[in-house]
Amino acid sequence: MAEQKRKGAGTAREAVGEPVSPPVETGEMARLGQRTMEVMSRAARASLASATEINREVVAFLNLRMKKDFEAASLLLRTRKADDALSAQASFFEEAIRDYAEETARLFDIAARVAREALKPLDR
Repeated sequence: MAEQKRKGAGTAREAVGEPVSPPVETGEMARLGQRTMEVMSRAARASLASATEINREVVAFLNLRMKKDFEAASLLLRTRKADDALSAQASFFEEAIRDYAEETARLFDIAARVAREALKPLDR
């Protein structure tokens, strides 16, 4: 009886003895697997390249900002009048805001370029 239940659990094709083909051919599965690996490999290379580029960009930016920060601090220490100190401080903040905005735009450009590269279709 248990044997009959197991046999009865198959499809109608199996019941009449017709062969049942897999939903996807084996060769097609292999091609899909290879294609998936190519896409993943390209994405990984793009990610590593972008991480390196972003790292270089951030280090260069931080070096520049530190130099400007020290220069601003030095200027503030040399000022004798409150108006000069406020002017130097205002100039420092304006330049810093502009620098950070420009750096953010550069980093987003890098990220967008990498995303386009990683997501473009494979040549086939």
